[in-house]
Amino acid sequence: ELMCILEQKMPNIFDEVRLSDCLTIRHGKNQRAVEVIDGKFPILGTGGEIGRTNTALYDKPSVLIGRKGTIDKPKYMTTPFWTVDTLFYSEIKNNALPQFIYYVFKTINWYRYNEASGVPSLSASTVSSIKIQLPQKIEQERIVLVLDTWDRYLENIDKKIRLKSNIRLGLIQQLVTGDVRFGDFKEDWVTYDLGKMGDFTKGAGILKDSLTKEGHPAVRYGELYTRHHVKVNEIFSRIPTDVANSATPIKKGDILFAGSGETIEEIGKSAVYMLNDD
Repeated sequence: ELMCILEQKMPNIFDEVRLSDCLTIRHGKNQRAVEVIDGKFPILGTGGEIGRTNTALYDKPSVLIGRKGTIDKPKYMTTPFWTVDTLFYSEIKNNALPQFIYYVFKTINWYRYNEASGVPSLSASTVSSIKIQLPQKIEQERIVLVLDTWDRYLENIDKKIRLKSNIRLGLIQQLVTGDVRFGDFKEDWVTYDLGKMGDFTKGAGILKDSLTKEGHPAVRYGELYTRHHVKVNEIFSRIPTDVANSATPIKKGDILFAGSGETIEEIGKSAVYMLNDD
């Protein structure tokens, strides 16, 4: 039945609306006054749960998106929650289903709307102004049914992948630290300072006003948070050639890493720069 639904080719008669037509963006708040141990509700930041509370900031289904830091990981909540100031939440209007809006959020290239040259940032007005295609509510329900079915199927696969990935990470830790050795290797490993393994260079700051739609590709460190490799054709930011000539050049095989971030998990995030045909 699901495949039959997907195979029906219908003309696109969705209404084009701004997100402000179907939701209101709300700011999170400081959690210090409400945070308690073993509270009933989660306190959420851009990286996930950071504490617990017995006081909910919002108790209806909502779509959440990072205001600062990780801005490309929308969340969907159906239970009461509290969000801190780096994470927007939304009040969904009657013409839209919260879960449908969540799926729409997952299709948006959020870094296209980044408003900072340093830590990636969004504003409520920018989010509200984004245009989307909005079908009638009955069709939203059908779309959610199909996508939710696939999500539950993929979630089961993801659990198996995460289990195998954890086994792999454990193996990496043992092999690259010398805790586990192959039987025919007996020599002691040599210890080096990282500074002797290559040249460390700080990238040049890129002002938002310097960005253009076309020009030289420029890697901004927000792009490192979700990737292990950065390819030329996957870089969304562009700067004029004259600005690029004064910036730090990078070449194939260079390791890029973040020297700052909103959370401890973001600091040190790294990726290898690769060419398009790698």
